[in-house]
Amino acid sequence: MPVTKSPEIKKGKEPISVPKGSTKLAEMAKNMWYIEYYFDGKQVRTKGGINKIKDPKEKDKQANILLESIKLDLANGYNPFNPTVHLEKLIKDNTTYSDAITHFIDYHKKHQSKKATIASYSSKLNHFKAEYPDIQLADITTKHIEEFIIKKVENDEFSQKSVKLTKGVFSAFFNVMIELGYWNDENPAKTINKKIKSFKETKEVHLPYSEKQISDIMKWLDTNDEYTALFVRFIYFTCMRPSEIKQLKIGDINLNNRTIKIRAVTKKVTTVVKDDTINIPLTFMPFLQKLELENQNPKYYVLGDATHFFLKHPLVKTYLTITL
Repeated sequence: MPVTKSPEIKKGKEPISVPKGSTKLAEMAKNMWYIEYYFDGKQVRTKGGINKIKDPKEKDKQANILLESIKLDLANGYNPFNPTVHLEKLIKDNTTYSDAITHFIDYHKKHQSKKATIASYSSKLNHFKAEYPDIQLADITTKHIEEFIIKKVENDEFSQKSVKLTKGVFSAFFNVMIELGYWNDENPAKTINKKIKSFKETKEVHLPYSEKQISDIMKWLDTNDEYTALFVRFIYFTCMRPSEIKQLKIGDINLNNRTIKIRAVTKKVTTVVKDDTINIPLTFMPFLQKLELENQNPKYYVLGDATHFFLKHPLVKTYLTITL
């Protein structure tokens, strides 16, 4: 909405005469002063406490300071009829990078991101904060991010995988800042120089098992530990969490409908208190049918302890250490 008349100081009527020993300013200062302007055709008057000032020169000085302050606010989008919007904008425009990290982490916690994911994000973002401890969010540029990555590469701290991950972290970070209203420009991570690379060799870790290795493990478990074999198959075929498997009751499994009910109380995180139902793959059915669940107490837990099926109490601790 436009300012239809610029702000000006209104000091009331000028004195007809000035008493001896006084000044025109001193006489004018006895009046009620205010700043007046028109916003979208509507009159706005602001006193800002200037009439409490007794000294005429100080009153005049503070009135001019108030005038310039109002002009600046209006130039920056202040709406006197909706001041909250401007205040929120000021807060966001003056957000530190450190505060922005907190907002980003809170966002991911609210959206139930994995702890490992949040920790990975935090690590990269905090390393950047160590390089630029006092930087404002609004002052961060693509060049800052590039210089940060290049320094890590030159110090032999970043492999190519780390370079790629860091680019992804900053892309995600600024996407969230845009969504939350803390960033109004293009995501600076989008224009990071693609030629920045690391040639540091990294060891491959956590390689997935081959089909033969999985087969050998399951054969060994079937022969030596049927209990763990079933636990592993639950994870493999259903992708259930260990905590959900440990709390699984016989009555939660419906072989006729080929479904498993995951009760809300067993979930790691629940925003909606509601049971979930998952389908049992056909390849998992023979292993469950072998248990003859229909002959068991439906209130009992499928995995009672590390050596017995079907007990009244759930498994307390998971034992899945296998030595071959």
